[in-house]
Amino acid sequence: TTLRGDVLPVINLKKVLDLPEEDKKENRFIVLSQTIGRIALSVDQVAQIFSAASPENLEDEIPYVSKKVKYGEESVYLLDVRQLLEDLKTESMS
Repeated sequence: TTLRGDVLPVINLKKVLDLPEEDKKENRFIVLSQTIGRIALSVDQVAQIFSAASPENLEDEIPYVSKKVKYGEESVYLLDVRQLLEDLKTESMS
């Protein structure tokens, strides 16, 4: 995808996480700035952006999830972008 004239690589999280794909009317992206440059994560929606304090370690291992935080009564899981990119890099080199 392009953002302000720059071409960005896109990672489809549904494919990476082996989730069913749905036809979307609009594409939504979260743009991350990494040491390798900017990348875009293709997502269905962004419900809210908030600051999180005191992330907790997970008791169960969930692929590409590093920690969880409490947001009100809900638990929000944090994506481990470094591990995701490392695994994608390893897969592309094999």
